Amino acid sequence: MAEYFATMADVYRVTGELDEAHDQTETADGNEKTVVASARRLSRLLGSDFVVEELPRWTAFAENIREQQLQKILQACLYRLQTAELDQQQALMGAGIGRFLVKELAQRLDRPYIDFTDLLPNPVIQTGLSAADCAPAVAVACLLNVSDKN
Repeated sequence: MAEYFATMADVYRVTGELDEAHDQTETADGNEKTVVASARRLSRLLGSDFVVEELPRWTAFAENIREQQLQKILQACLYRLQTAELDQQQALMGAGIGRFLVKELAQRLDRPYIDFTDLLPNPVIQTGLSAADCAPAVAVACLLNVSDKN
């Protein structure tokens, strides 16, 4: 369906990988952020009715979407790693709220993994987020700051 019925937040909510502290945007339909509500939104992608008894079906569907996304990222990583001619022992670093995916990619690519959190002395912020969760935004801000000075 070419409509805004669900988001990847719904997928990761259903698979149990979306931390509540990271779940800060509205849902596609403005309804609650629960596994059942997310599964209902995912069912709409196929134009299907949702019944709670079929939750395992929609969990499998979410896992399939997750795997497809991960495969696309994996293919992009393989391309970049080959063109950069990096040593096989070069680690992948996970930063941001999706770093759990980077950890899985590192395992699939048989590369070491470094979590950005491990580089910080006080990784937890009062909001429940960590500095590693916000690292990509900080990096963009630093790049903008550097480009403003040039």
